[in-house]
Amino acid sequence: MRDFVVERAGPDEVAEVAEAYLRAGADEAVAVWVAGPDETAVAELRRAHTPALIAAAVRDDEVWIARADDTICAVALWQHMTDGSRYRAEADELRANDPRTGPWQRLALAVDRVAAAHPRDYPHHYLHSIATVPEHRGTGAGTALLATRLHRFAATGERAFLAASTERSARLYARLGFARRGQPLPLPCGPTLIPMWRPHPAADPGSGTLG
Repeated sequence: MRDFVVERAGPDEVAEVAEAYLRAGADEAVAVWVAGPDETAVAELRRAHTPALIAAAVRDDEVWIARADDTICAVALWQHMTDGSRYRAEADELRANDPRTGPWQRLALAVDRVAAAHPRDYPHHYLHSIATVPEHRGTGAGTALLATRLHRFAATGERAFLAASTERSARLYARLGFARRGQPLPLPCGPTLIPMWRPHPAADPGSGTLG
């Protein structure tokens, strides 16, 4: 495995992080389902949504990046959850962009599904998304990115939640201390999300390579 510098992204890195996040997440299962066949709508969603998402996450939440040789290899967005109101607001805001456009509606539906399954054990940290740039997959960038935060959560007794988008990723998250919680969340004609919970871990994250 390579050595990565894991650090929290700052406001001056938003454009660079957004570009890496777009490249890293383009073929992710939920992203492909959200995109659908309408290339024009997809381009608009990515152009409008991704930079705004990263800017807001840097400002209000936490964006962590793994670098190697000064290149961003992986990106993770973490949210600190104290209640569920932000999910409802986010879904409503997405639908308001254009109620006729499929990608916006599918994205809003995914947010709704995760919100309904989200633990009400507050506070906790939510892994909104994690993605590795294609040419850096298999190098351990994703695992390095997650392990930094999970070590911290283990030390402070903080809890974490995520929704895995594939069975393979769910198995990898399980090696890092997450356990399945609740029922799977099928998206219409798309992937099935797998809610996973990491409660007050006493041990460091286990082995496994994610990205």
